[in-house]
Amino acid sequence: MRILAIDTSGPAASAAVYENRLLAQAYVENRQTHSEKIMLLVDDVLHYSDTTIEQVEGIAVAAGPGSFTGLRIGIACTKAIAQARRIPCLGVNTLDALCLQAQGAPVRCAIMDARRGEVYCAAYRERACIVAPCAMKLTDFLRPIQALGQRACFAGDGIRVHEQTVRDTLGGQAVLLDEAHRLQCAASVAAIAARTPLAQWQSADTLEPLYLRIPQAEREAQKR
Repeated sequence: MRILAIDTSGPAASAAVYENRLLAQAYVENRQTHSEKIMLLVDDVLHYSDTTIEQVEGIAVAAGPGSFTGLRIGIACTKAIAQARRIPCLGVNTLDALCLQAQGAPVRCAIMDARRGEVYCAAYRERACIVAPCAMKLTDFLRPIQALGQRACFAGDGIRVHEQTVRDTLGGQAVLLDEAHRLQCAASVAAIAARTPLAQWQSADTLEPLYLRIPQAEREAQKR
């Protein structure tokens, strides 16, 4: 199955084409908005993988958590392509995709900056879920990781903000991916999609973002 994947959940926008292996990935972090660059990235990966849009059999997207605006852009692009091509789509949990990247230690952790003193986070040890995807204070997330007493590999844009706290708390337990490999990317989204049974894919009509927290506009409306 040839899969087109999109990730606009974090600081960088990326797209990838995957069939049995990664065929192409384009990845950009600059001052342009995701809406300005994501379709250009899609065109690039289709070109460099020698793929036409008609050859794409499914489209996967980082469905969240992440930037509220970024997620809406990625979901909208995915829905548009899936509807136009009449192909299935799949929303992939961004934290699960990051944990796939965090292969450098027995415990795999994902942290994304959620602001307001919190992180979006998840942790796994082999197939066991240590912390299910959620939003919480970083110190609360690190506590069960520290208690395991094992080395833990971290991926995600939260490293940029919280690297010192992670190192201070975990010491030698912490393995932090370098800048080139830590951020959210479409290749990981595609890899998870490729191993997801087709029966679990969905139609464009049912695809929704996974926020984990309500958007700021809704929080302000509730206060009023």
